[in-house]
Amino acid sequence: MALVLLVGAGLLTRSFAKLMQVDPGVQATGVTTGWISLPAKRYPDEDRQRLAMNEILRRVQSIPGVTSAALTSALPLGSNIQNKETFEGHPRPKGQEPLVEVQFVTPDYFRTMGLRLLAGRGFAASDVHGGQPVAWIDDVIAKKYFPGENPVGKWIVHGGFDSTEPKQIIAGVVNSVHDTGLDERASGIIYTPFDQAPLSWMAVAIKATVPLEQVTSSARRELAAFDKQLALSNEQTLSAIIERSIGQERFTLLVLGNFAIVALLLAAVGVYGVIAYFVAQRSQEIGIRIALGAQRGDVVRLVTRNVLASAGAGIVLGLVVSAAGSRLMSRLLYEVQPTDVVTYASGSFALLLVAALAALVPATRATRVSPAVALKPD
Repeated sequence: MALVLLVGAGLLTRSFAKLMQVDPGVQATGVTTGWISLPAKRYPDEDRQRLAMNEILRRVQSIPGVTSAALTSALPLGSNIQNKETFEGHPRPKGQEPLVEVQFVTPDYFRTMGLRLLAGRGFAASDVHGGQPVAWIDDVIAKKYFPGENPVGKWIVHGGFDSTEPKQIIAGVVNSVHDTGLDERASGIIYTPFDQAPLSWMAVAIKATVPLEQVTSSARRELAAFDKQLALSNEQTLSAIIERSIGQERFTLLVLGNFAIVALLLAAVGVYGVIAYFVAQRSQEIGIRIALGAQRGDVVRLVTRNVLASAGAGIVLGLVVSAAGSRLMSRLLYEVQPTDVVTYASGSFALLLVAALAALVPATRATRVSPAVALKPD
């Protein structure tokens, strides 16, 4: 059982280590977020929503210590709006248009989140209400729908090929962001200017050089100064969002790791007890061996040979059970095979080492057996 738990904990540890190396696509340091929702009765149409959100953003950007701020309809590792989209040169039959995630953002979003512009341009002063509809795509969409092409300047349209919606011209390509989890591939996002498609609810992302708690407090005050009925909700740092996305993996690793440690300690105690009993039962034999000239090393080898033989048999059985059981946890692993050789070898070596160390004390004690005492009749 100890080896089974060790292997399980080892697999999760390797998986978690690989997960921690995944680039989420954003730079979380110094970024905090919160959600804003405009009441429908006070802000019933797009024009009022656009004016209100832009004024709120202007106030947030003026907070001392804020280097950039932006509004967005979704945050990394969260859910996005999905629309049926048609890409230039890739028409689909009606009803078979691909569902693509669409995110509405303000001009400083890419800078605030640390997204890299891979092709084309960033936001321009003309990307506003009444201007040419534009959009940015990430490299996942670029590779999927425009392989070997430059997508900049091509168009996207909501709906099917015969849609009457205005065509959005692709202005640029940015790096992809994990939108559902670090352990899942980015599915691709289309970024649309908020000014061209306003919403009544948006998240504000703020990058600052001062403590983020101070920034959040200032943002609340600015929001209340604009409209005392508005509140900033669900405030959290971008780092916390990323950490929370791997919370389940961290918890599973912690629980299984603790069980593995306990099992290893119990195995050590068990080995110690068995070997101590073995030495006590065979003290006469050991005394005779010493009387006949056996060296201390010979006695230690006699004792540890039994330990290692038993441990070896247990390890073989444990490896078989681990191989069968680890497949059940394959869905918890990220880029690690359930039969990872390194993990199995490490677990086996650790158990063998613990068994050898646990046997060391009684084995050493056996070398001190006095032949006269051992051979003395009861």
